[in-house]
Amino acid sequence: MSAGSVASARAVKPRSDAIAFRRRRRAGYAITAILAPWKGHDVFLEAARAVHRELPQARFLIVGDDVYDTHGHGQRRSQLEVRARDLGLADVVRFTGYLQDGLADAYAACDVAVHASTLPEPFGRTAIEAMAAGVPLVAAAAGGILEIVEPEHSGLLTPPGDAGALAAALLRLARAPELRARLIAGGRQR
Repeated sequence: MSAGSVASARAVKPRSDAIAFRRRRRAGYAITAILAPWKGHDVFLEAARAVHRELPQARFLIVGDDVYDTHGHGQRRSQLEVRARDLGLADVVRFTGYLQDGLADAYAACDVAVHASTLPEPFGRTAIEAMAAGVPLVAAAAGGILEIVEPEHSGLLTPPGDAGALAAALLRLARAPELRARLIAGGRQR
């Protein structure tokens, strides 16, 4: 990681209104990524359904949007909105679209950040952003994430594409404030 990357990651500072919003919410889970099939939004939604069954007050945030219209990518947002509706999550999943200046607020508005890519990523910038913002992280154990996240210290890892394991990790964090605190401290330390 370059020094510029570290400086950018440390610059993630939420505004006070976003912090107030976070405090009002009981359980907020967010995935931040372009809306590409391999980013794992479908896995996130499947896990959200399982979490919502256990924690009806849980809310979910999908930050990002369609970036380009090529094979497999166009109209992804509308597909995911339909999927959320089909899973009975229309009232608890919020799609923010692309946030040019509000990414820090999005992190501040969530209790747990999710990296759910189904294919290995060479780096995993959103994991670094979440850790720098002081948000506990659950990430898919593949690619560069394995060098970024120290299991049980700076985040929890789940097998890529495994919605059940992701849901279990999210529920575990919802029920373990001491674990969330440890992951926040470990993430900031990394």
